[in-house]
Amino acid sequence: MSVGCRGVLLVPGLAVAVPGRGARLLPSRDTHGGPWLRDDFRSGPGGGYAAPTPATDGKRVYCAFGSAVLVALDFDGRMVWRQELTPFTFDVTYSCSPVVFGDTVIAFCPSRVPEDSRVVAYSSSTGRVAWQKKLPEMGFGHSTPLIISVGGSPQMLLLASGMSRSPNALRSLDPSTGRLLWWCRGSGDAATPAWGSGLIYFDSGRGSEGVAVDPTGSGDVSGTHIRWTVKGLPEAISSPIIVGKHLYRLTSSSRLVCWDLATGAQVYAEPLEGISSTWASPIADPTGRLYFVNGGRSYVVQAGPEFRRLAVNDLGDPGHASAAVSSGRLFIVGTKYLTCVGSRSDGRP
Repeated sequence: MSVGCRGVLLVPGLAVAVPGRGARLLPSRDTHGGPWLRDDFRSGPGGGYAAPTPATDGKRVYCAFGSAVLVALDFDGRMVWRQELTPFTFDVTYSCSPVVFGDTVIAFCPSRVPEDSRVVAYSSSTGRVAWQKKLPEMGFGHSTPLIISVGGSPQMLLLASGMSRSPNALRSLDPSTGRLLWWCRGSGDAATPAWGSGLIYFDSGRGSEGVAVDPTGSGDVSGTHIRWTVKGLPEAISSPIIVGKHLYRLTSSSRLVCWDLATGAQVYAEPLEGISSTWASPIADPTGRLYFVNGGRSYVVQAGPEFRRLAVNDLGDPGHASAAVSSGRLFIVGTKYLTCVGSRSDGRP
């Protein structure tokens, strides 16, 4: 996935570009590979060295790479700082995207060797470690931390348990300090949790139990704050999304499933026939349109209790990257092209 800010769009592994009328390429920059020389590329184009999504605070862009390195760049592409993510006992590739909180950028590092699992907050300006929390009971995973606000206080959700069920697969930490707030049973690997209407939903993405949990508890909330579960989920590598009163999940069999968020009752399950990627995560706009977008065949669906397909388009360049949104436009990375979709500066589509 790419990220855009201040008229600059960064696509890891490709180039830096300026989106807008007549986009132009800026000079590429060498961020210097990290210490991990990978030899497992079984996941194909979706699991290379540039799997994580960049993040930005409007001052710098922060990029994590599968060679186990995190770098900060200014908007001219110059490197500001660089940190190697060691030890690097990650599964297949490092694909947890960095997140910005306050004056820190946070890297989640769940590992095949549980003793190496950790989450680290770096100073966004200098790259120095602000705090570090070891997670010795957490298995490997590929999900990105999600920061939410509960009762006016921030929580950072970390989800990972390898390929198995765990009593503390989902953990909530204070993103200011790394202090553990609560934890919940379940499983986690590929998908990032979803948050909305007072509930968190999570599953592993590999086919497992799905869990909806209330984030207002403390300590082990498995017996007190789980609101519902759904069994026998199929594989679904992309992340779920909550819009209003409903939860949406695109499975690897190209079926879009909608649940009532309050009860967990299934509302519908409809095929998105021929969609090119079920790995790219969906996006919602303020009008409730859901965009299941990639560089190939994509769908736009209206959120709500009835399945309403609004549009189907095919750009002919399928890929697994999730789209980025900036200034009312979608930026889509395929296997060959970077495509911008939206209205032109003169108002024409």
